[in-house]
Amino acid sequence: MLNSPAENLDSDTELAIVLSFLQKLCTISDTVDLTNSIQGLMNALEMNKGFFITTINKYGACNLFLTDENLKLSTTITHENIAPNTIINDWIVKRILDNGSPILFDVQELLLSDEVPLYIHFWKTLGIRRITATALQIGKKNFGILWMIPGKVRVDLLKIIGGQFSLLLGNFIHVENNIQSLDNNQKLQTSPVDNTVKMITKSNATNYPVMIGSSDKMKEIYNLVKKVTKTDSSVLIMGETGTGKELIANAIHTASSRRNHKMIKINCAALPPNLIESELFGHELGSFTGATEQRKGKFELANNSTLFLDEIGELPLDLQAKLLRVLQEKEIERIGGNTIIKVNVRIIAATNVDLIQEINKGTFRMDLFFRINVFPIFLPPLREHKDDIPELAYHFLKKYMPVERREKVAFSSKVIKQLKACNWPGNIRELEHLIERTLILNTDKVINHIVLAQPSENDENPGYIPTIDEVERNHIVMVLKKCNGKVGGIGGAAEILQIPSTTLNSKIRRLNIKKEHCVI
Repeated sequence: MLNSPAENLDSDTELAIVLSFLQKLCTISDTVDLTNSIQGLMNALEMNKGFFITTINKYGACNLFLTDENLKLSTTITHENIAPNTIINDWIVKRILDNGSPILFDVQELLLSDEVPLYIHFWKTLGIRRITATALQIGKKNFGILWMIPGKVRVDLLKIIGGQFSLLLGNFIHVENNIQSLDNNQKLQTSPVDNTVKMITKSNATNYPVMIGSSDKMKEIYNLVKKVTKTDSSVLIMGETGTGKELIANAIHTASSRRNHKMIKINCAALPPNLIESELFGHELGSFTGATEQRKGKFELANNSTLFLDEIGELPLDLQAKLLRVLQEKEIERIGGNTIIKVNVRIIAATNVDLIQEINKGTFRMDLFFRINVFPIFLPPLREHKDDIPELAYHFLKKYMPVERREKVAFSSKVIKQLKACNWPGNIRELEHLIERTLILNTDKVINHIVLAQPSENDENPGYIPTIDEVERNHIVMVLKKCNGKVGGIGGAAEILQIPSTTLNSKIRRLNIKKEHCVI
């Protein structure tokens, strides 16, 4: 595995190559990208003269899944001549799967065996002298084999790459097969699920998540959402603060087969470390001081539904290990209990941090990252799809007009240009709060002026661009002042900001907002 790569790789360069490959592999969208990624890694490490991948179907038969250009240029590759026909009865394949580690075969030695499979003769005609084989596994289950015709023989590198590559490739094949199967079954049908995620959802009468925007970047997001709603695969939503990660999670759940059950949400950054385990897994009566009753955790509550883990990058390392075990075994134990509870939960996680950087720093587990990163969705910052700003602005105007008891309010063309000229470090959330604030301050039918976020109090440079934390801090302080320092409850800052009071208190501590701004 790559938990301690420096001990196994010859140089920092090799480490960088492997990490870059695994990061790129997380974003593959088709077999062409997958082939290019594998070829790039092996070429960079001088290990590749050709490769192919076989997978095992539910009947135990071997299917040729992928071959690279090096082999395709030399001859026509088919299942019959390159790969084993039956995975169970082939002694070579059985040895690979039973061994678990990469094996280097000498083709000439194989030809001297008592039983020589037909494909060995074909390898000889290709001029293959040696071939390495690595079992692809998820948990203890074999799902395929990576065959490589090596330049340099680097079994050590194959061992390092093998585990994480198996998990990523298994996830990729699982998603591809699910999507293809569902597309084939529903090709001639029109289902309500197919129409739930639209480019723009005009009505929100049933609290269905409104998705606004018609730019090319947002169309890509809608297409990804539509595809993944047809599966039960885990989803990792990545993007800056305020880009709408929870909205996308709501859309995926609402359009999925689990939509009849409530999606359970937890913010991993909003709870103290000593309470997160109880929140996730539950506890028994008397299991710790203050446990005055038995309580179900979020996993139990989300059984047969979806669990949304927001800000998963803030989860402590010890909890990451426990979460990984639950995701692998699909079972939990309450704190203080000894009963195994089976759970059927679909995971959607979200983060605004670069988890690859966190892995390199040692603050996030690589194996957990690959477990949740089955289907990644990257949400673009608002500055990268500014053409959606007018549509978003009018959506928020329409949303807050009834709240402020206003009717028929519009933006001037000058204001729209001003909105499009801003870089929006706080993204869509910042735009929403600005529209709400502007509607409160402006009493005219046409909004001709807006006040953008004030620069940092430490800003001595007229060209200074505040950070997201500075923008968020200034906005929270402004709302707290408006609420006379009240954080929670009716009319409190948390209600106006539309976030839980626990989350707001966490932000107040993290952003070092002074006590005089809050009611203690």
